[in-house]
Amino acid sequence: MCAVAVAIAGVLYEVAAPRADETTLDGAAAWASADWSVAHISAIVALILIPLGYNAIRASSTAQRWRGPAFAAATIGHIGSGPTISYYRG
Repeated sequence: MCAVAVAIAGVLYEVAAPRADETTLDGAAAWASADWSVAHISAIVALILIPLGYNAIRASSTAQRWRGPAFAAATIGHIGSGPTISYYRG
């Protein structure tokens, strides 16, 4: 379920993000549009859901040999999402 939500948020980001030459007034208008806000909010939602998905994988791993890598993936996902979300806040 979490993977589907991440996929939807990722597709929404690509669809909603306006594409324009950033060195022109059209690019400035694109950055100021509501579409850009929707794109960034969807990226933030995806970055919140990714570590939660890792946690779900970690919780569902019943084999002892996969618990260490699953814990490492969840930890790295949490650590990586925090700074990346701060990039999108701006």
